[in-house]
Amino acid sequence: MAMALRYFDSGTFTTEQLDELVGRKKNKWTWFSQALPVMLDLGLDAEYYSLSPYYQLTPEYVMEYYGPDIGKTINQVTDWQELQKSIEFLKTTKRYHDRALTWPEIEHAVNSGWLVIILVDSNVLYKGAGYSGHAAVITSIQGNTVTYHDSAKGPDQTATKEQIIAAWSAKGTDNDAFIIKGKLPL
Repeated sequence: MAMALRYFDSGTFTTEQLDELVGRKKNKWTWFSQALPVMLDLGLDAEYYSLSPYYQLTPEYVMEYYGPDIGKTINQVTDWQELQKSIEFLKTTKRYHDRALTWPEIEHAVNSGWLVIILVDSNVLYKGAGYSGHAAVITSIQGNTVTYHDSAKGPDQTATKEQIIAAWSAKGTDNDAFIIKGKLPL
């Protein structure tokens, strides 16, 4: 989100400031749903796409839906109160779409100059063990090569389309994606 805000000249925020805006607590992760209202409040023209079963989520459902290994990780890092607030917001906005983008839609967005942020399982990309959901900003797609910014690894990381799609489609990522077209009209 910090990269998107800087890219569209919507402000520079520290990690701590963004954590406060999305309601992130220490040792907890941020669900993409928590970022959407903040991006809109800060003036970004953002659309959110996801297969996350938001309207069914409970700790018990997470264990059933994602399985015991990923479910346990997700439950340990989820602030359920903040997540529920964001789910209530999703019910009121037309900027949330309960579906996955297709890869051609992502390519179209990138080629249109829009910002695309996807949730990937870093362990799929970097050959680690377990699940580690992480945001990546796709900056270009040239042939079979995808260039992206990863706040943990740095700018201008590259992977094949197949690697990115596998990491974005991994169990736990739910094909989460933001398309940000620019700033909202005043």
